[in-house]
Amino acid sequence: MAGHEKHLNEKGSDGREALVWQSSLASAKQCILKKNYGRAFAHFLLVLKLCPSMKSALKDDFVLSMREWTDCLERQGRIHDMFKCYDQACELFPECEAALNNIGAQLFRLGYTDEAALYVRRALKLCPDFLAARENLENICSHLVERWHFRMLNDMTRNRAFRDGIDLAVTQGFNTVLDIGAGTGLLSLFAEEAGAMIVHACEVSKSMCDVASEIITANCSCADKINLIPKLSLDLSIPQDIPSRVSLVVTETFDAGLFGEHIISTLHHAWEHLLLPPAEHSEARGGRVIPAGASVYLCPIESETIRKGNRLLYPVLLNLDLRGIDLVCQTSVSEEEPYTTERLSSVRGGYRQLALPKVALKVNFCNPQEVAALHNGIDKMEELHINQAGKLDAVALWFDLDLDKNVTITTAPHIVNCWDQAVFPVLTSHFTQVQEEEDVRENFAVKEGDRVNVNYSLRNDCFRVLCRNVIRAHNPSRSEKRKHYRKMDDVSHMYSLSQCEISRLNDITLNRYYLQALEAARKKIPHTTSLLDLSDGFSPLGLQAALVGYSDITITSASEETREILCHIADINNISQDRLTFIQAKEILDTDMEFDTIVVELFESSGVFRQQILEDLALTRLTSLTGGGVVLPGKLTVMGMCIESDDLAKSSFVVTSEYTLGYQIADFIRDFQATTHPDIDLHTLTYKRLCEPFELFQLDFNEDRSDSDLPPFLQQEKEVSVFVTDTGCVHAVVYWFEVQVMDDIRFSTLDPSLHWRQAAKMIGGHVVVSAGQTQTFKLILKNSCIDVKVAS
Repeated sequence: MAGHEKHLNEKGSDGREALVWQSSLASAKQCILKKNYGRAFAHFLLVLKLCPSMKSALKDDFVLSMREWTDCLERQGRIHDMFKCYDQACELFPECEAALNNIGAQLFRLGYTDEAALYVRRALKLCPDFLAARENLENICSHLVERWHFRMLNDMTRNRAFRDGIDLAVTQGFNTVLDIGAGTGLLSLFAEEAGAMIVHACEVSKSMCDVASEIITANCSCADKINLIPKLSLDLSIPQDIPSRVSLVVTETFDAGLFGEHIISTLHHAWEHLLLPPAEHSEARGGRVIPAGASVYLCPIESETIRKGNRLLYPVLLNLDLRGIDLVCQTSVSEEEPYTTERLSSVRGGYRQLALPKVALKVNFCNPQEVAALHNGIDKMEELHINQAGKLDAVALWFDLDLDKNVTITTAPHIVNCWDQAVFPVLTSHFTQVQEEEDVRENFAVKEGDRVNVNYSLRNDCFRVLCRNVIRAHNPSRSEKRKHYRKMDDVSHMYSLSQCEISRLNDITLNRYYLQALEAARKKIPHTTSLLDLSDGFSPLGLQAALVGYSDITITSASEETREILCHIADINNISQDRLTFIQAKEILDTDMEFDTIVVELFESSGVFRQQILEDLALTRLTSLTGGGVVLPGKLTVMGMCIESDDLAKSSFVVTSEYTLGYQIADFIRDFQATTHPDIDLHTLTYKRLCEPFELFQLDFNEDRSDSDLPPFLQQEKEVSVFVTDTGCVHAVVYWFEVQVMDDIRFSTLDPSLHWRQAAKMIGGHVVVSAGQTQTFKLILKNSCIDVKVAS
């Protein structure tokens, strides 16, 4: 009897649990319909706890509720609660690759890079073909090991110079070494090979520290001589981290602007706490630094491409009056990093030096007093003498690094090296005064004999360069002087946008294509009145649509400043703000709004699809496009071409151990290679074409809609055979977009007059092809990601 009662109790318990999870499941689905994702997530957790067998059936809804709820917690700043959700999700559903990938993507967005990589790698371990996870991991790894790191490791000249400088110092008796910002540990290996007694290598990135540990173990016969410390040098102390002060610091923590990676603060701290004081006389051994010093060059330049990324050039943008509005690149007004980086030798359209490069600053890193003075800050003026006429678009900066008295490397643009140059935009607002009759939207035209007064300063490891005045070679008359200048305090409203947004605004040809399409849509469908602008960031198309007859304009805008700018421009153009609605893209699905026309920006300026844009468009088109409505652009063809390019290879992976002077590094850093390489400019890249352009995918955004089937543009998979026209090694399939905006209004992102660059899928392995053969590729389009592989 007792046993029977126990059985009934257990059966009753199971029955009650079933009722609970069934009730929770129904509640969860109702909550999803009502967009109450927090409560839906809580209900799903209970269902999965009580009935784990439901995991497969609930996977998609569970991932949706978790993603939306954690996004909401992030927006509310409830980071602790967000991490709690992660823990709960992973505890009850550890084998859900989509959830792990979403967690990784969100952690990466929040700056938890190492942790993000861990979650995404777990997702890929569960599902190796998960394309979105692979793209996320590549983005994360590109952040952990940026592309310049591969160029640096493949720069044999740079590597030899550091090896020679370190070898000489160690043989001179500087044999206790601290490698600051060790990265892969290459400089530490140089020091150990030179005969250093002990090498301390500090590297704050956990991922890079793990890589360095493997590289040191594989390449060093006495790995114990290299003490790897997972810390910033600023956090090192004696004797907790290193037993005593060292005689030599080696470091390569320099960005394109020399000072941007906090080299002055780093060395100031090292001289005060970690380095032996310098020797008082030549026979003694004190402390020293490699590099020993640097020379900073400034050069005024002209470049149309750089100009178009600095600020809006047009006072009227195809009927849209922009007078009274100054739109400038955020970099030009940034206090933390007031410069962009460019490989001037590869800038589209080239560049011109308007003066001879001038040494503005010499730095002696081996002099602690001089380092301390720079740490306290400097503020100086320099005069640059113009020797040829042109437009003053920017001031470029590069530098020489003196590793020793006889060993120097340069980052000058005319020398083949791994470095970019720092580019400081020139804006009229930087000038203390401006000629009255000159339109402030025009760059200052300079002539031979003019002098440019440049103010440069160093504060908090940030080097800043501002053009303050142009002294003309001719002297204006006295009457001209009285009316010739005005203070820049009177300049119109100035707003800052990203460099990509500025470049797109200055792409007048692209703007014309879309405006023609908007006008054509109005004529073709007379009742068309409402428009949704799904562009990313700042877009003038909504306001231009209002000027050609659209009455209701909805704009998805991420920032308050963007909305402020658009409202200001609307006022200038007498566009009633009652006609404008600003909304977050995700919020559209929560409304019953419908639109006759949807304008969408599909790809980044770097040449890749915007993240999840095809999925967002498919859903918005299904729920918010009126019958007979149109999407602009209407059609898209993705084109590709096989190329061989040593330059591209050197930016993507460690090519051979020859470049790293015999040290085996490539295998250990392979996980950080990215197969997607954006920001390629086929007009300046050195490459060999191995085939004619071929079609990868076709997408039609105005095809017949179905409430049940996914649109074909959302996911495609196929194989294509390509005829090889030249013999070589297929390093990459570079791709671009052929866009049909509407009817016969078309453009290509390969057009050099447009602002876009191209992207490439790197082809793994050594794929050698011969002219006359065919090569087959497997093509996948999924999650707004493109994948290209050699077919097996």
